[in-house]
Amino acid sequence: MIRGRVAAALRMLPSRGWTGGLFGRRDRCLLVLSQFAQIPHRHLAGLVPGDITVADGVATVRLAGAVRTVEAVDDPVLCGPCAIVRWLQTHEVIVVKIATRAVSDHLREAQSLTSTSFHVWREPVTLAGRTADSPLLAPVTQWGHAPFPLSAMSPHAVSRQTRDLLAGFITVHRELPALPSTDEQPTTAAHREVVAAGYSPEQVRAAWDRRRSDLADLAGVADELADVDRRAAELDSRIAQLLTMAARCDLPMPFGLAAMTDTSNAGHLRELIRSLVLDLADNTHKALPKICAQLGLPQPPTIDEHTGDPLSKRDRMTRVFEQITDAEYPAVVARFLDRGLPPATRNHAHNLLWALEPATPIVEQLRGNPR
Repeated sequence: MIRGRVAAALRMLPSRGWTGGLFGRRDRCLLVLSQFAQIPHRHLAGLVPGDITVADGVATVRLAGAVRTVEAVDDPVLCGPCAIVRWLQTHEVIVVKIATRAVSDHLREAQSLTSTSFHVWREPVTLAGRTADSPLLAPVTQWGHAPFPLSAMSPHAVSRQTRDLLAGFITVHRELPALPSTDEQPTTAAHREVVAAGYSPEQVRAAWDRRRSDLADLAGVADELADVDRRAAELDSRIAQLLTMAARCDLPMPFGLAAMTDTSNAGHLRELIRSLVLDLADNTHKALPKICAQLGLPQPPTIDEHTGDPLSKRDRMTRVFEQITDAEYPAVVARFLDRGLPPATRNHAHNLLWALEPATPIVEQLRGNPR
């Protein structure tokens, strides 16, 4: 079952384009290493490209005291060594060329991945010195920017991303326009005198200070963009509620929206339950089984059934959410309502539940004053 979910995710994740190809290639490599190679999340977070070799259709990962392998398959879309090599190629561009435009060009020029694509593991993989020692899996902003110097994803972030991918939550990233070219140099550059290469310690410190200052200035931008995304989600939820109400009242709707009503409502109900269940992770490990029992939820596991690693609280509640069937959603939401929810969440939950109820038929209409 797990391999089927991995295959489904690999078929959905993109391998080219900016910025979708960047996230897609990284997440494809993450899935292959965590599920096919069975590497624990805490070790994945510490991997570097130098730990991986690809030869003769086999990707070999050397950990502390252990060796894991992934063998090639006929379908390039599902081929583990190919997914690893594609990310190693992109990772090298990130580390060596640094410039975001170089990464963008690399992913835009890549060919779409299909079942007839070339197996890239057949090409030799050579890594530069600093590439081999850089973190393999790095966090990336929604604009495609990796941290500099490159830092690794935390074990918790690796675990959460893996669970979301296996659960079918594939984020569709925006396609950003091509970045402007910087190849053209000013005409006066040809007459510039050649100076000695390198920087003094004072210049290096000043450059780092300027970079830290710039990052501090941009710190609030991410929060503002997150607020925009949350507001968009709220508007989407409100539109779905209005469409549902219109359908119940038999009001005319714009062409093409009526067919979305049931699907949107079911999707929002699922997202609400996912949010409510994962929020329970704020409690202690010891309290989670009792809370789940009170809410009629499955008991949260404590150990990863594949790797044997202890699960974080969020991972435990993710497993609980994955066991809830669509038919159980209304009852689960009702039990959360009985337990108590904030006003905005409570109203949203009521609207979603009311949308599931059949409309009351109008059997007779009267005009005038009743007698």
